[in-house]
Amino acid sequence: MSMVLFARQRAGRLLARIAAVALGAGLVLNVFVAASHAHSGASSSVAMAASRDNIVAVATAEIGKSEANGGCLKYGSCRTLEWCAMFTNWVWRTAGVSPAPSTLVARAVGAWGVSNGLFKARPSGTRGGDPQPGDIVVYGTPAGATGGHVAIVAQVLADGRLVTIDGNSTGEAVVRNTIDPLTARAGGSNLLISGYVNPPNLTTTPPAPRDRSVSDLTGDGFADVLAYRANGELLQYDNNMLINEGGRPYTGGRLIGEGWSAFKHVLAADVTGDGFAEAIAVNPEGTMYQYDNNILVNPDAKPYTAQREIGRGWQGFKKLMAADVSGDGSADILGISAENELWYYPNNRGSNPGGVPFTGGVKIGEGWDRFDKVLLGDVTGDRYADVLGVEPDGRMFLFPNYIGVSPARPFGENKVIGEGWQGFQTLIAADVSGDGSADVLGVDGEGQMRYYPNNSGSNPGGLPFTGGQVIGTGWQGLTIASSSS
Repeated sequence: MSMVLFARQRAGRLLARIAAVALGAGLVLNVFVAASHAHSGASSSVAMAASRDNIVAVATAEIGKSEANGGCLKYGSCRTLEWCAMFTNWVWRTAGVSPAPSTLVARAVGAWGVSNGLFKARPSGTRGGDPQPGDIVVYGTPAGATGGHVAIVAQVLADGRLVTIDGNSTGEAVVRNTIDPLTARAGGSNLLISGYVNPPNLTTTPPAPRDRSVSDLTGDGFADVLAYRANGELLQYDNNMLINEGGRPYTGGRLIGEGWSAFKHVLAADVTGDGFAEAIAVNPEGTMYQYDNNILVNPDAKPYTAQREIGRGWQGFKKLMAADVSGDGSADILGISAENELWYYPNNRGSNPGGVPFTGGVKIGEGWDRFDKVLLGDVTGDRYADVLGVEPDGRMFLFPNYIGVSPARPFGENKVIGEGWQGFQTLIAADVSGDGSADVLGVDGEGQMRYYPNNSGSNPGGLPFTGGQVIGTGWQGLTIASSSS
């Protein structure tokens, strides 16, 4: 099925923000995830509730499936029939939508929507029709005739354009497109959009709390990994734990930049508060740069293609960390100075001249040289980033964030929450599971990555990290940016 589109944009894979909403829902789709309530490494089934988030999640997880690689065969007879409607029907059914259309004719999907009172017409000459994520967009007036096209609406942009996930699109594959609904045409008859079919009987579930410490490059609520090699190549590892075998989140990286070994510190955290992690980089001279995350609009869905200087004088810090310390939805910075003092730089981009986020810091602690590793992330799940410190003997300490009651010393209290952490070369705190609380990733000397889910709600004594599992190898040649450096 050919497509003529106003604009076409391939974006990086987004995964579902479904960890919180899936629990307890009726079983519709079995996907394997790393068990967040056990430490055996066994996989478990996660069920989906019918929601707009889950429709988009299912659709985006299919990007790249094609006739050539056979990934489309689960939708139906995709190698012998046009299959855009097969795809949208399958997505809705898989996401728990009931009833869902069964017709294989694209325009007939619109007719199904009309007969069920679910069709929202696009007024001629407008971008209207109230498209929403999870809707099916219909090209061609609703009818039993051929020549049309259907796709899943993934996002409605501020300027009225739509991000859609299309089956049987470019290359007979599932792809992501950015379109102008006023002018976009598709299908064998090159038809305009007639309207949208609203998914019935959806479950409304409050969104899970956001952990702003995560290196969430794709904006789906699951921590991705940003890493660079000694040769300066920057790699993005998307978190696909909901669809990867055995629930392993990271199975392959893609090259998204070069020249990053020139920096002393590289952080990945949501500085702008839009749900997508920016990259913060500091060179040896102490100049700090911000790379805004424009993954949805940049060519080839590369998040970081432009930088701007946002500060100088950072060369005195031996460690920098970025996470939402203040609880306002935007990442702040903690730094450990050469004198082992802990400094806090709140994110005041909304009031600072030029929107520069970090313009002044305050000392909030001393004596941080007692720790070999210091991590920053929302371990307690209250939307305020906590501090984890690991001593040379392997003991891990949790410093809960009490900034609301003790702004001068938010990390004044601590307790031991584990032992045996001395064998890791790298430790990262990030919300890998998407449940709103930071988990821990560790890379040992052999390059094995281990995942420690945060099970503070079920573990004895409320200890968050009591068991880990190997989720990858070959990480010894990479420097992981994440939220700390």
